[in-house]
Amino acid sequence: MAVYEIPQHSFVVGMVTPSVSSREELDIYERALEVGENVLINPQGDIQGRPGLRMIEEVSQGRMRNFIFNRTQRYLLIFREGAIDVYRDEVKIFTSTDTLLASITTARLKQITFAQRADVMLIFHEDFQTLEFARYADNDWRVSEAEYKNIPVFPFDGVTVSNPAAAITPSAKSGRVSIEADASVFSSSHVGQYIAMSYGRVRIQEFESGTKVIGAVEQELFDDAQVGSGDWELEVGYEPVMSSTRGWPGSGTFSNDDRLVVGGLKSRPQTRLESATSEYFNFDVGIGGPTDAIDESLGGNTISQIIHVHQGTTLQLLTSSGMYFVPNNPDGTKSFAQETSEYPAGNVPPVRLDGATFYADENGKVIYELVYNDIDRKYNADNATLLFSAYINNIQAMAHRGATQTNDAQYLFVVNGDGTVGVLNKLRAQNLHGWSQLTTLGEFEDVCVIGSDVYFIVKRSINGVEKRFLEIFDDAHVMDCSVKLSSETPQQVWTDTELEYLNGQEVYLRGDEYPRGSTVVDTGSVNMTEEVSDIEVGLFKSVRVKNLPPSLTKEGKELGGVHKGVAFVKLNLIDTGEIRITSGAESVVPPVNQFGDPIGGAPNRLNGWIEVYISSSDTLAQIEITQDQPDFFRLQKIISGVRV
Repeated sequence: MAVYEIPQHSFVVGMVTPSVSSREELDIYERALEVGENVLINPQGDIQGRPGLRMIEEVSQGRMRNFIFNRTQRYLLIFREGAIDVYRDEVKIFTSTDTLLASITTARLKQITFAQRADVMLIFHEDFQTLEFARYADNDWRVSEAEYKNIPVFPFDGVTVSNPAAAITPSAKSGRVSIEADASVFSSSHVGQYIAMSYGRVRIQEFESGTKVIGAVEQELFDDAQVGSGDWELEVGYEPVMSSTRGWPGSGTFSNDDRLVVGGLKSRPQTRLESATSEYFNFDVGIGGPTDAIDESLGGNTISQIIHVHQGTTLQLLTSSGMYFVPNNPDGTKSFAQETSEYPAGNVPPVRLDGATFYADENGKVIYELVYNDIDRKYNADNATLLFSAYINNIQAMAHRGATQTNDAQYLFVVNGDGTVGVLNKLRAQNLHGWSQLTTLGEFEDVCVIGSDVYFIVKRSINGVEKRFLEIFDDAHVMDCSVKLSSETPQQVWTDTELEYLNGQEVYLRGDEYPRGSTVVDTGSVNMTEEVSDIEVGLFKSVRVKNLPPSLTKEGKELGGVHKGVAFVKLNLIDTGEIRITSGAESVVPPVNQFGDPIGGAPNRLNGWIEVYISSSDTLAQIEITQDQPDFFRLQKIISGVRV
C-alpha cells in the first residue's frame, strides 16, 4: 500500500462548520480545522491553547461594560438588578445602589445600551429616563437623570386647530422671530405648538406673555406684515417625543461632530435625534442651521425601529429592517440617512474591529461585517460567520481585543446562548479570517475587554450549587476558575481561604508549573502528591484539535470514502505539555521525557518535531489532538502519513 504525506502548514481558517468537511475544492480547505476547541488562532498561522481563566470573585447575574477615561484610568462596570459595581485593577472599589437604579432590572439588562463621553456614561432604555453615571473620584460615582431640553414634538393624538381672535405681527420672514398679538391669546402650554398662516409656519419655542411668543420659522413667511384675525391658525396637540408618557430613547452615541445622537424612541421608533453641536442635551432644531439639532425619521414602507445608534466610519443606524447610515459631507452640510443593507439587527450592541463594524442579526445567528466602500460611498455587508455558522447561536454579547505586547492578533469574542464562545481572528490587510471555539465547565454569559484584559462572567456548578464568577484571561494559568498560591517553603498540604470557593468540587492541580493530577477541595485545603513551592488549583480546561479529512487522489480519482488509514503523524510543537494523538480507534501518548532525562525529574515540554507511528483504519484518516491534563499547547504544523 502507498503512503502519502499530507502536510497542513497553516490553521488560519480555523474551525469550520460540518458542511465544509467534504468541500475539498475550496481554497480554504487545506488551512481549516474540523475542531478547534479552546485554542486561539495566531495571525502567523499556528494555534495555541487559550489562556486559563483566573477567578477574581463571585458575582451576581449582570452585564459588563468598560469605562475608559484614559490609558491609566480604566474601570470595569457590572450592571445588575438595582446596582452598579465598579472595579479597577480587578478590585471592586465602589457599588452604587442609588434609587434611580431600581429601573435596571434583570429583565432589562440585555436591552440596555450605553454611551460614554469623558467622565459620564449614559444608560439608555426606552422604559426609563436616560440615566447619567458620573465619576467624581474612584470612590465617588453618582447617578442622575439626563435633562433633555427643547425636545422635538409630534401630534400623537392628532391636532386641534383654532382661529384665535387676534391679529398677529411677525418680526421677520425667516429664522428666529417674535410673534406679537393685539389681544391675549397665548399661554405657556403653547410652547412646542404651531402658528400656521397662508404663507408660512412658525414653531413656538418660548412664551413671554399672553400677547407675545418667540418661535422658529419652519416654512418661510410671505412677509413680516400684520396678519389679521381669522387669517392664521393655532395648531395644538403636539407632545414632546421623549417623556415619561411617551417613553425614552433605546440607544445613543456621541458622534464625530460632537453631538449626542439618540434613536429608537419608544413612541417614535424610527426617529433619530441629534443634539445641537457641543450641547449634548439640547435638541432645539432651531432654524435648521449647521449647529442646530436634527430631527429625522427613517422613511420606507415599513417602520424601521432603530435598535442601535453607532459611530463607525460614519454614523450608523442598525434597525429592525436593516442598516442605515448618515454620510459624512466634507462641506459640513447635513445628510439624510440612507439604507445600505436589509439585514435586521438584534439587541447585542455592535462592535468595531479592524476598521469594520460587526453586528448580530435579529435571530442571534449571523454576524455581519460592515465595511465602508469609499468609491461607492456605501457599506458592504458580508456574512462573517458563514464558515462557522453551526457554532453560532442566540448571541448574547460581543467584545473585541486588539493587538497586545505579546500577540498581534485582533480577536472578536462572541458569547453564545449555549454558553460557548466563538473567537474570530481578523486581519483584513492580510486576508485573515478564522474562528475557534471556547468551552468551559459551565456557561459563559458575558464578555468585556479593557485594553488587553478579557473578562468573562461565567455560570458554574460548584459542588452542585449554581454560582457565577468574574474571571479573566491569564497567560500564566492553564485552568479555569483557577487560583495560584505560593510558599517560600515547599508544602504538600495547602490550606488557604482563597480555595474555599471550590469546597467539595473536584479540581485539577498543578505544582511548580506541571500537572499533578486531581483531587477534591476540602474546607479550603488540597493535598498534593509531593511537596511543591507553588500551585494552581482550578477546573479542567480541555484542548481539542482535529483536522479535516485529507484531500487525496490516485490515478486521477478522488479517494474520499475509500478505506484508508494513518500510518504516522509528525507534529511541530512549541512549549507543549503532554498530548494524546488519536486517529480512528487508535490512540498514542508521545513521551515527554526523553532518553537521558533525570529519573523522577519534572516533565519536559515538547518542542520541535515529534513523530509517532499509529495504525488506524477508516475512511477519513483524520488526526485528533487532545490533552488529558491541563497544560500549555502550541501547534505549528501537522504532517499525516496516510496509507491507501
